[in-house]
Amino acid sequence: MTTDQIQPGSFTVRDSQQRAAQLMQAGETFRAYEILKAILPLDRRDPATLAMLGDASVRLSRLSEGIRHLRLAVELRPKNASIVGLLADTYASTGEVGKAHRTLDAYLKDDPANTRLLSSKARLFQVRGDAQRAYDLIKDHLDHDNELNALTVMYGNLCLALKKRDEGIDRVRARLEEINITPEGRRSLFFSLGHLLDAEGDHDEAFANFERGNKMLDDSDPINAERFCERWSREYIDGIELQPNDSELPVVIVGMPRSGTTLTEQVIAAHPSAAGVGESDLLPLLVRAHSETENGLEGPGLEKIAQAYPAGLLEAALGEPERVVDKLPGNFMNVGVLALALPNAAVIHCRRDARDTCLSCYFQDFGHRQPFTRRQETCAHQFLEYLKVMKHWDEVLDIEILESRYEDLVADPRPHVEALIEHCGLPWNDACLEPHKAKSTVTTASIAQVRRPIYKTSQERWRRYEKHIGPMLELLADV
Repeated sequence: MTTDQIQPGSFTVRDSQQRAAQLMQAGETFRAYEILKAILPLDRRDPATLAMLGDASVRLSRLSEGIRHLRLAVELRPKNASIVGLLADTYASTGEVGKAHRTLDAYLKDDPANTRLLSSKARLFQVRGDAQRAYDLIKDHLDHDNELNALTVMYGNLCLALKKRDEGIDRVRARLEEINITPEGRRSLFFSLGHLLDAEGDHDEAFANFERGNKMLDDSDPINAERFCERWSREYIDGIELQPNDSELPVVIVGMPRSGTTLTEQVIAAHPSAAGVGESDLLPLLVRAHSETENGLEGPGLEKIAQAYPAGLLEAALGEPERVVDKLPGNFMNVGVLALALPNAAVIHCRRDARDTCLSCYFQDFGHRQPFTRRQETCAHQFLEYLKVMKHWDEVLDIEILESRYEDLVADPRPHVEALIEHCGLPWNDACLEPHKAKSTVTTASIAQVRRPIYKTSQERWRRYEKHIGPMLELLADV
């Protein structure tokens, strides 16, 4: 939809907003963005359109545009906690933590007990390594937590970080006994309690809580590697004609979730000539938007991706880095796209023990993302299918993919860090051996780990849960 296609009376702005919301929920962010851009001229001061357009822009790594729309939306609706929180979260994702704090403080001045924004502010402290300050901020507001339990879950995470585990366990258990909790909030509490009990060494009860949380969402089938690889055959790849982009900017880390992708990103991003953008959805969104045939991408679509992806990464990064790291694990499905469109991109494949990887995935509350993690069997099947895809790329692509094994990296960091930095085409820098000292912002599941030096304690964690994960172990026996 474009503005010249809009006919008076043929639709309402509200209809278009609802359609855009549906598309964003379905992952069709580009289409949602186009609809919102089309209706914006009809009312440039509609807070709902501005907020949604800002959100869509941010998801597409058009950060300056997104912030511009969100700032205006907040000016028009300064009492809307959702919009205020979205702007603050966007500032935080770009490293502008001071602006994020000021945005939240302006709202909290009049509503100091708003649980949505208190949780956001506590998270700002946490991601910058100040768990104690985050704890002090929220501890007196827990009795006012809303039905989503944002504060209680945050409190449990902070008690885990500060080794106040008994305190966290008591609070989360008490909250679980209440009835005014949404299913989403209850699921998050199960995972929070599971991690606290795991740290206490109560592995049986920890596993029971992780299992309860996972069972609250439906299972999902893993990918079909055979069908995917048939589509990305050597003949299909050789038949595509395009003008690739020779940019060396992208560093793309792929693999399974919980396989060491965050550590790998932090190691590289600690280099003064590099920056990380976390798990960016930009590449899969571009692939979806520019797929031109039933079979997939063709030359023109790939050329659009070749230009848009580095540009989006650069905007999402701070400063003018020579390399930008995108650590979305699921981009293992898009290695073929990178080989064709951006052959000079550095691709790093993170590997970790299959049992530790799948157990860690099963223990992580991904919400509605990564649906394969909700059952032991599908998690293991996903691992096996992903390995088939990576083996296929080795057979049909002509680019170098560096395999980085987590266990080797933590056992003897120096040579493996050197290999990572060399693969990115950067000169050596000692800062890469101490990524925990970097002033980076991490918002993924590894938030608690990145403030610690490279460590080995997560190895062979699966053995503590061996009696509970028989179905998973059986499927992974030959890996």
